[in-house]
Amino acid sequence: MRQLNKLEQQVVNTAASVGCICTVPPTYPDGMEILVVGEAGGKQEVEDSEGFVGKAGEILQKIISVSGIYWDKVGRSNVTKRAPEGGYDSEHFQSTFYETIFKETTKTLKRCGVITNGDGLTCNKTAKQHTAKKAPIPHVFEPQVVTKISKKGVIRPTAELSNWIELLRAEIELTKPKVIIACGNEALKALCNVQGISKLRGSMLNCSLVPGVKVVPLMHPSWIARSMAYQEVFVSSHIVCNTVLPEIHNIQGRLYDKLIQPDIHQVTHFLRQINSPFVIDIETRAGSIACIGFAAILQGKTQSICIPLQTTTGPYFSLEDEYTFWQEFQAVALKYQMIGHNIFYDMAWLREFGITPCDIEDTMLLFHRLFPELPKGLDFVNMWFNGRWIPYYKDDGKTWGRNQPDLKLWEYNLLDCVATLWAFIDMMRLVQTRQFRQPWVQYQKYTRPQFPLAFEMQSIGMPVDEVGLMFAKEVLVAELDKVRQRLEVLSDGKLTIRDGNKKITDQQVAAYVYGNLKLPVKRNRKTKAVTADEDALVELLIQFPEHEVLKAINAERKISKALSSYINIRWREI
Repeated sequence: MRQLNKLEQQVVNTAASVGCICTVPPTYPDGMEILVVGEAGGKQEVEDSEGFVGKAGEILQKIISVSGIYWDKVGRSNVTKRAPEGGYDSEHFQSTFYETIFKETTKTLKRCGVITNGDGLTCNKTAKQHTAKKAPIPHVFEPQVVTKISKKGVIRPTAELSNWIELLRAEIELTKPKVIIACGNEALKALCNVQGISKLRGSMLNCSLVPGVKVVPLMHPSWIARSMAYQEVFVSSHIVCNTVLPEIHNIQGRLYDKLIQPDIHQVTHFLRQINSPFVIDIETRAGSIACIGFAAILQGKTQSICIPLQTTTGPYFSLEDEYTFWQEFQAVALKYQMIGHNIFYDMAWLREFGITPCDIEDTMLLFHRLFPELPKGLDFVNMWFNGRWIPYYKDDGKTWGRNQPDLKLWEYNLLDCVATLWAFIDMMRLVQTRQFRQPWVQYQKYTRPQFPLAFEMQSIGMPVDEVGLMFAKEVLVAELDKVRQRLEVLSDGKLTIRDGNKKITDQQVAAYVYGNLKLPVKRNRKTKAVTADEDALVELLIQFPEHEVLKAINAERKISKALSSYINIRWREI
């Protein structure tokens, strides 16, 4: 075992006092400002009694070193200072440090008690099922109270894991790092009490374990090695350079002003101040524009405004005030370039209100030209340029509804605008550098001239070859019938469309694959529920290529998706 310094030995002793044995002690070099926290030690780490010295450590060293940070100045620790039992992957971590507690729940239901056949069995249908439009049940509903007792499993940390997390708290308070790099979901959960490493990576988060400390999540290097996702090394290095380093060096962050719930005078004043390219973003709800956000550099500052049009209770403005807004909007759009992320979506809506800008720019297409190998959604682009100032927020847009306050939508709208503006500013700086000069020239020469044609195609659409469409449908339906017949034979009749269903359900597939074939059970990484989705089937096909039924299931799903997505849809008539 390596020689531990005073702080490292103190942590080992503290762990021992609560019954936790450190087989992989932390590493605290003198003058450290960054602490890397992983999940648990691997095989090599246990042998060397030091964190991040195996394959994952080699990848992490590359990520850190490319950023100009000396590896021997980086602190290293893990959520648990010992390896999981039976193995070193996330599944063994789950089985070792989490437990399932079953809670019994009682639910009282009203079911139909009419005896429907000679076996003495009751109907057992609900009142709603009796009156269903598609297949109503003919006999009269006679309520019968049924008590259903079920057990629901709740996954929670073991007492040992709770002790390790408390020890991690003591470590952070003892070493006082400026920034913590959380490698993987378990480290993120322990430090910030949130999950979703693939979404939150690159965001500057506040540590919930020790308030005041900043946390930057990264994909775990062992996942990078296991998945051979080596592009993530480049992404992680960029995150360290652009999010971690500026925080260590105390470089001032970006700020913006926002105006929400403005009156028409504030709207007019804001729009008339615009004297340079500006960002717009619209949010829709219930088939209409809910609000329009603007962001621009005004008087040297980033300023933004969200202009509501439809709220959950009705129109925001009077007809006269809304007309004034559209007039002011068109006036500024005729003078200055309008910027948006996937702006053609916004343009399709704005066209209905007579907005015809003099020029547009799409940050999504520009980013894709500069970094064609990277994702181009605003969530990733925001992380790439603004992760230090605007943490991941895109999930906030998935909870809109009539019961959600309008303010939540307006805040989300402004974040989209500011994130797009700052990304555009940074991309304009990049295209001035030698590295990106050629992609910028290509973008200007080949991509931008296609904007009018692309927007026209989106707005008007393209004529459908009805004969070809019918031919494609006949071919796909015939192929689907063949595949389903083959699937029925291969599964001994287990995988067929049951009465009341339109397709072979995922539950049927899961029951057959895991019950009849006895193949290893695959679980959803987030919910931990048993799954037989596309990813699970692909994994099983790689492991067990001899099972022809898996290929047939995959083929049936692909053809069904092709029919539902591209053939059996409503076409617009012109």
